[in-house]
Amino acid sequence: MSEAFGDLPEEVQRLAAKIEAVTGPIHLVQSVSLAHALGALSLKWIDGSPHPVITYAGQLTPETAIHELLHARRALLDLVPWCKLTGLRLFDENGKEISDMSTILGGEIDNHIEHLFVYPEQARLGLPKTNLSGILTNILEHLHFNTPDFMRRLLAFGAWAAVQSCTPELIPVAMAALRREGLWYDARRYWDAVQNCRDNKRALVKITANAINLPLKNLEMIYLRRRDGIWEFATAPVTTRPSTWKRILDSPAT
Repeated sequence: MSEAFGDLPEEVQRLAAKIEAVTGPIHLVQSVSLAHALGALSLKWIDGSPHPVITYAGQLTPETAIHELLHARRALLDLVPWCKLTGLRLFDENGKEISDMSTILGGEIDNHIEHLFVYPEQARLGLPKTNLSGILTNILEHLHFNTPDFMRRLLAFGAWAAVQSCTPELIPVAMAALRREGLWYDARRYWDAVQNCRDNKRALVKITANAINLPLKNLEMIYLRRRDGIWEFATAPVTTRPSTWKRILDSPAT
């Protein structure tokens, strides 16, 4: 296990060790310019295997570590698929295409869906949620700054879900912000809808796309599996059943 986890609570150490038993060492990167208060998780492919990379600002806190490790567990141990944007062109106020924005926003969409699971599990472990309360408050207070509009809706609905499951003390603040943005009833409908599909990531992606008014054709699913020590992945439209990509991987090479 990486030495940096040694001074953190046992829950963090156990989860890190479990992940590293499958992926090898977790890479830790300190960044003074990190915009995310809870850190960031990415995957670095080395010799055909994914290795988790946790980026953090300042000090690696228990809250930051467990948050990113829970993301890593779902992706690399539970093999939960993730989604990405495709075929969506975005432009700035001068009409110039923003080439990297589609990748960034695609990651945000998947991240917010994953928070339906990560935030409640983080709360269940009893680790501090000071940063989470601050992040949610900041999101709710600045919803009107977010463009394109599907991102404003995504942030609003994700914040409401997190408030409902983890920070009920923020319900009055969230209700006021959502009413101000005209999203109160839509946020409630989104929260009700996701309760019935918590074990189906593809269904959650569909529900989220519909709630934020994003066509399904602009989203793809990435499926990952590990068989006999070899990692394999496939990309498929959200409308494609998971069994399809498994058949493709199982087919003999031509």
